[in-house]
Amino acid sequence: MRVVVGAGSCGLAAGADSLVQELKTRDLGSDTVLEITGCVGMCYLEPIVDIYDDCGQLHRFTHVKVKDLDAILEKFD
Repeated sequence: MRVVVGAGSCGLAAGADSLVQELKTRDLGSDTVLEITGCVGMCYLEPIVDIYDDCGQLHRFTHVKVKDLDAILEKFD
């Protein structure tokens, strides 16, 4: 699984750095990769967290707050 956080200037302004810092403290599992990317072109939806499951399918979450991470990650356990 890949967890990708949009951390362009718009993402950072919307709180993406808090998401990245929180995700770095979590045990995401040895098969999970945390990636940081730049702007994905949808500033009005930031912060955006994309999760690519083990089949490579994209799951996009928008307006993500730190308090949302538990519910998001539980979907992929």
